[in-house]
Amino acid sequence: MRVFVISHDLSHNCLGRAVLLAQLIGRRHEVELIGPSFGPDVWFPARRCFDYRKVDGEIFLPQYTHLYARLLDKLKGKLTIAVKPRPTSFGLALMQRELTRQPLILDIDDDELAMYDGQNWKEWDTKTLLRRPNSPLYTSMLEKLIPTANSITTATRTLQKKYGGTYLPHVKDHELLDPDRFVKAAEREKRDLPKDEKLIVFAGSPREHKGLDMLLSAIRRLERSDVRLLIVGASNDPGDKVEAELRQVGGDWLYMLKQTPLEDLPAILAMADLVVLPQRKTRAAQAQIPSKLFDAMSMALPIVATDVSDVAEILGGDSGRVVEPENDLALADAVAEILEAPEEAEAMGRRARARLIENYSFDAFDDTIHQLIKSTARRKHAHEIA
Repeated sequence: MRVFVISHDLSHNCLGRAVLLAQLIGRRHEVELIGPSFGPDVWFPARRCFDYRKVDGEIFLPQYTHLYARLLDKLKGKLTIAVKPRPTSFGLALMQRELTRQPLILDIDDDELAMYDGQNWKEWDTKTLLRRPNSPLYTSMLEKLIPTANSITTATRTLQKKYGGTYLPHVKDHELLDPDRFVKAAEREKRDLPKDEKLIVFAGSPREHKGLDMLLSAIRRLERSDVRLLIVGASNDPGDKVEAELRQVGGDWLYMLKQTPLEDLPAILAMADLVVLPQRKTRAAQAQIPSKLFDAMSMALPIVATDVSDVAEILGGDSGRVVEPENDLALADAVAEILEAPEEAEAMGRRARARLIENYSFDAFDDTIHQLIKSTARRKHAHEIA
């Protein structure tokens, strides 16, 4: 079956979820990944993952009205999967359904309006709200139409409780993310990193809600000269305030490398002794789950994570350490325990990988998504809802 996966912006890291879905669905179906790009190019880490059907996006009215026409012209299949309830993904899929009766699945991996927490967007300049295609004004309007999707998938239990639908976390290809394919020392040597240091690896974009400042504070508490935090995913933009603050706080405890292609992620994680995910307990974080948690599990790495969203359920008690959020002392204690017990750390990593293969791998969810696609595509009426 020909399935279209729509990302609302191919130039942003939101593309990661769309790529994951396209890879999973592509095991049994013909998939095209399509969407506008509001930046200069496709998001760098995923640039080589697909032969994207990209349409250059205009970010302001009236030009972006033509964007929808150009995108709709490309959506000719049996089923559309819109990633995020945003105007240039879900809104586009709703238009396509009205025109062709082509049913749609809406995938939700974030509380979209929570991204504007504290910004009081309702007081923004009216022209800005009206002229941007994915502004919070239009996104809030689309939220009211979420129940009209023919089927819904959600990345977390919190989102499933709110919107219903099928639970579909950030599942992984455990054959690709396989630690046996890599040698730690060799991967470090390629990147000029010391072989004898204990590396805590964070593979992702540094953002304030991710708690990396607390992690650096925890590392400083250890008072160990051999422990470093390696962040792989920096923009290296001198104007990035979060990165500047992390460099200032981290000092000699921090290595920061630029974004790397997703296909290099297994090799990056192979360099790690430990993965720590110190998410803050914000409204946005409570609704989402870090994809990098599943990456680390697949690579059989010991994990320390804060008790936010579904983390405790996913790790299951013995596949990682879960600590209270926004507590650098608890983080430091958990990190110290793992680094001081390498045999138990290795066993923890093995348990994490086994748990991922059984519960959160492509194989574990292959039939779930296949059956959902088949049942949604069979609907005789475009507005028939699961």
